[in-house]
Amino acid sequence: MKKVKFIATPKHVSLPKEIFEFSFDDNDIQLLNLYYKNFEKLKNSDFLLNEIPYFKKMRFTAEKGMQFEFSEYNYDDIYEFLHLARPFFLFREPASFKKICGIFGRKSAGTNFSQHIKYLGSLYNNGVYQPYFQFSVGQDKLFHDDNIQLWLNGEEYHQDLKKSQKVEALKDALGVNSAKSFFATQLSGRIETIYMLENLVEIALK
Repeated sequence: MKKVKFIATPKHVSLPKEIFEFSFDDNDIQLLNLYYKNFEKLKNSDFLLNEIPYFKKMRFTAEKGMQFEFSEYNYDDIYEFLHLARPFFLFREPASFKKICGIFGRKSAGTNFSQHIKYLGSLYNNGVYQPYFQFSVGQDKLFHDDNIQLWLNGEEYHQDLKKSQKVEALKDALGVNSAKSFFATQLSGRIETIYMLENLVEIALK
């Protein structure tokens, strides 16, 4: 059994720092080590070493209708990233993001620390853009975790027929590049939280 102290710094300087002490058993430590090992591989993917794409703006023209603009990136980099991200994205993986979040969530239940863990889960699911604005094609929201799941299960990880048809419908409605870019930019929320959770994992393993 390993005991680890975490120091939480409040947003307001007038408030005192909080110290939390959690205990991790051998199985916990084994899973945290696996998360860290997988992270070391993931962080060196070209998609992360280069600038992660972001949404820039939208405009409407009479000739082309609604147009969306994203920062420049190479979509081919995503294939390597998604391969290395499988241990984080797929819940059945022993050290998936949600399972490691669950370890910290159980340790911190009933404390203010748990609010931070809940925030990580919310950002992972909702992404960076969803709290501020949204675009939809029919009933399908583009800045939404459902869009990530649609692409992963319909094109990138699996080839579910119904989901593949939905992906093709998005490509037809938005254009191939824009459809891919909505998926790529929505990944930023997951990426940010994987990094944030790794910070906690690293502290626990020291």
